[in-house]
Formats: sequence, C-alpha cells, structure tokens
Amino acid sequence: MKKTYRNIGIIILVILLLGGGLFAVSKIEPKQDEVVTPDLPDTITVYQTEKDNIESVTVTNPEETYTLALQNETWIVTKDPSVVLHAPSVESLLYECANIVGQDMVSENAQDLSPYGLDKPERTVEIKLKDGTTVKILIGAATFENSVSYLMVEGETKVYTKSTSGCNTLTGSLSALMDNNIYTMDAEEIGFIKIARTGGETITLEKVKLSQEGEADAFEWTMKTPLHKKTNAYRLQNDLFTNLLSQKAVSVIPIPESGKDYGFNNPRAVYTIASQDKSKSYTVTVGKKEESGTYIRLKGNQSVYLVATEKLDFLELSYFDLIDKLVHIENIKDVAEVHLTGLNKTFTMIVPASDDGAYKINNKEIEKDDFTTAYQAVIGLILDDFTATGGGETAFTITYKKRDGSQTVVKCLSFDERNYLVKVNGEGNLLIRKRQIDSMIDIIESILEQ
Repeated sequence: MKKTYRNIGIIILVILLLGGGLFAVSKIEPKQDEVVTPDLPDTITVYQTEKDNIESVTVTNPEETYTLALQNETWIVTKDPSVVLHAPSVESLLYECANIVGQDMVSENAQDLSPYGLDKPERTVEIKLKDGTTVKILIGAATFENSVSYLMVEGETKVYTKSTSGCNTLTGSLSALMDNNIYTMDAEEIGFIKIARTGGETITLEKVKLSQEGEADAFEWTMKTPLHKKTNAYRLQNDLFTNLLSQKAVSVIPIPESGKDYGFNNPRAVYTIASQDKSKSYTVTVGKKEESGTYIRLKGNQSVYLVATEKLDFLELSYFDLIDKLVHIENIKDVAEVHLTGLNKTFTMIVPASDDGAYKINNKEIEKDDFTTAYQAVIGLILDDFTATGGGETAFTITYKKRDGSQTVVKCLSFDERNYLVKVNGEGNLLIRKRQIDSMIDIIESILEQ
C-alpha cells in the first residue's frame, strides 16, 4: 500500500513539474499577435512638418551661409545653381528639418539664453514652407563632454538638448551635400580630347569613323596635334582613359572666397573632353598642387575641387607616349603590290593572292620568309619627331596598292641633312631619319642578291 501511495506521489510531482514548465513557457514566449519592440530613448518633438512642405532651407554655420531652394522640382544652391548636389544627402537634410527632435527639455521658460549659447548662436537653420511661413532653429553651445548641444525655436522660450552629431547634420557644410563626382563620361561615348599644358605641346585627339556608308560603324583614335598620327590603343586605354574619363573630389570648396588663389590664374593645364556627338563636354582647369592634392575647376562652375594628384598623372603623358611609333602600317593580307621609288632606286614587291602563289621583288621570285623580312623593313619605319612646317621635294615614295582597288601613298620629303618629312596621303608632319630609308633599301637589295 505504501508503494502505491509513493507511485501516486511521483505521478503528481511529474504533473506539477510539467504544468509549471508549460506555464513558464507561456509567460516567456510572447503570444503570436504580440510584437516585441526594443526600448528606444525618449525624444521630444521640437518642430515637425511634412518634408514636401519645405520650399527652402538656409543654413548658417561659423564658416558659411547657404540656401537650398526648390526650383523646378530640383534642389539648387541659390548662390550658385551650377553646384552639383548629392540628392540622397539633400533628402536626408530635408528629413531632419521636417522632424526636429530633442532629447530633453532643460528649460520651459528660459529668459537668459547666454548660459546655453543661444543669445548669439553661430549655427542656425531657417526653414521656409510653401505657404510662406518660416521657422528658425537656433543651435547653441555643446555640453556634457560635447555629446549634446542646446537648441530652441526662435521666438519661443523652451530650450532642448539634442545630440551634437544630430545638430551637426542640421548645420553641416555645403561641401558635405555636394556630389563629389565632378564629371563622368563613358569610353564608348567620348570622341574628342584636348590637353593644353603650360610649357608643353597641346595634344588633340579625335575618334575618326573608318567604316564606309552602309557598313557597321568602326572608329579609330587619331592624334591631330601636335602631329597627325594614329594613336597607340593600349596606351590610350590604360594610361589616358583610366583617370581622364572620371574625376572624384577628395573635398569641395563650393563657393570660394573672392580673390583666393588656387593656381587658376597660371594653371598647370587645361583639358577638354567631349562626346562623339558633341552633346556633352567638360573643360577642366588644373591649378596648383598641395600636399593633400591638386585643385581643379570645371568650366561654368564656381566650385573648386581638390582631387588626388595621382588622378591627374595622365597630364604627364607626352604626345610621343600616345601614338603608334610606326610611320604607316598596312596589313600584308590587304596589299597586292608595293612600289618604292626614289634615290635612284625602284622596287616593285608583288604579294600573291593565295599562299601557293609566288612572292616577287622586281619580278624575281623570293622565298616567303625573305619577302616577309623585306616587307617588315618597309612598314617598320619609325618616326623620330614632328615639325610644324617645312618639307621640300619628294625624295622617296612608298605606294601600297591594295586588293580593294584603293592605295596609300607615303612620301618622304627633303627636310634637313638628317631627316625626311613624311606625309601619308598628303597629310602629316612626321620626321624620320634618312638612315632608316637607306637601311630599308640595303635590306631589300641584300635579299635580291641572294
């Protein structure tokens, strides 16, 4: 019997434990309809309106005063509408202005504002609404180890505290609201580049259409000044385009003080980039270099930008760095004949239409490898310099007759004792050493003598 009572007691104990566990779980776990929200610090509304009601915001801080105004559904800086603003940053400021909150009310009826730094506040935010009403928020001294600052609505007597970081957001610098992307252009759309450097040659590059009417568009970058020459595509893409096509500011001086010198009166360089259709164009003046970077200014914009100096390294490229050094090159597959005349020499090089045809120089059959050596000597002429003017009688001519019926004529004109002036189809101002032509002739003659 005692054993039976003991078993009953154990069963009752288990039931009580299970019931207690279920009760505890029901207390700990929220009901399905309950929403658990974290405790947030209490805030006090200082001023509130709808963000869309705001027409303008005027910010004053110790360094500047500026006004943002809504114009044709776009926010601009009234002093200089050319200033490019960062839209998300402006939206953030407007949200803060529409919902100004404080942490505590430290005085409900303050008569002496000097203890709070609100008698002569250095920072203010004036909010003008579309109905013509305005409210001005005064921000005073910081306290409690700079963690909070005092603020109030002008004309009222209540003084509040607000986090110093929140007050800084309300009265931040104009540069903090600006887009630090000075300009951006895609490599596919750019069609014109001009770089004018103090003490150096002006480099002008254009993207020229090669394809004929009815064919797929094909383009080639050509240097127009200081010499007429096809560009080096690799150097153009990797050394020039990398930083030229976009510039990002390290910092911005939105509306610089009158007369302040950033080196624009004696610029290091002025460069222009434009789209192929000329619908988009940027001209940049490069000023003086500081330890922190180099100042630049965009034409039509008062703002001064400080950029990382290494982002302007492309200005160090010489015209010689950007061109194809070969005077002229023709793909042998496109060429039927090459005629070389001058200096009392005449050579005719015949390129067969098929691999089993005969390669000939002056009607003499030549081994393919030897013919290739001769052809490479012809297309391997390398420019040494350029000239603005000059050129006399034709000393030597290379004529490429191509399979499509067209031809290219390379003329070497007398220039001085060491150089020829070279023109390709009547254009160009390239200088090559005379000894290059002599060396080319020697190679062809040695092949013929074999």
